[in-house]
Amino acid sequence: MIYLILARYLCGFNDTQTLQILAANEAAQKDYGYTLTEFLSSTVKVLWPKYDITSMMQMVKQKVKPGLHNKASVRHIKKDGTIIHVDIESKPLPSWGNNTRIVTALDITLSKILNDLESHEKKVLEMNSTADVSLKEVLTYYVKGIESLFPKMQCTIMQVKNNRIYSWVPSSLPKRYTDKIEGLQIGINAGSCGTAAFLKKTIIVSNISIDPRWDGYKELALSCDLLACWSQPIINSENEVMATFAIYYKETKEAK
Repeated sequence: MIYLILARYLCGFNDTQTLQILAANEAAQKDYGYTLTEFLSSTVKVLWPKYDITSMMQMVKQKVKPGLHNKASVRHIKKDGTIIHVDIESKPLPSWGNNTRIVTALDITLSKILNDLESHEKKVLEMNSTADVSLKEVLTYYVKGIESLFPKMQCTIMQVKNNRIYSWVPSSLPKRYTDKIEGLQIGINAGSCGTAAFLKKTIIVSNISIDPRWDGYKELALSCDLLACWSQPIINSENEVMATFAIYYKETKEAK
């Protein structure tokens, strides 16, 4: 059986019994990051996140039947580790042999993330309107949800008290990093969060290693593999900064 490999509009072929990839179009090569040679020496499992392999094998056995078309929404993984969501459609391709199949895949990552984000925000609003749910619980749920939707992000919410920042919710950031910045004095060059709180404006640091606002803290951040940080102040009705919401990345980022 053949699987066509498509990223966006992905095209390729593979054998259904071995799952060997037999062909891949230029869009697949470009978007997934594999050369044609790499594709042809791989099975379709190379496109499956490791935690999905068992369920994907079960789906192939249950849904892929000789002579029949089938559709599914699944996750794929690119060569660089990026997870995408795709709608796949599988059709028999007799011209390539009785056990071949062509599979097209349409990248629906953006629309899925937007739908999931909308659902997440609705849930946060529901929690916030529930009397027995604390603000800390709401914020924790929000942060963890954002990190789930965007796995390359590490988020934190810092509370601002007496011109210092303190962790408000549990964070996925390294403990030795959060311990060091606990109680940090806000100021003009106090990292992303300290500066955002001081200036009352969004601070975007695309490369911590060269940004002067991180001069006093860059060694700590870089030792924790934190290379970029964007921070947004949260300002109350009295124009006071009550907290900052920050996103950290383990790679440098271009400001947009």
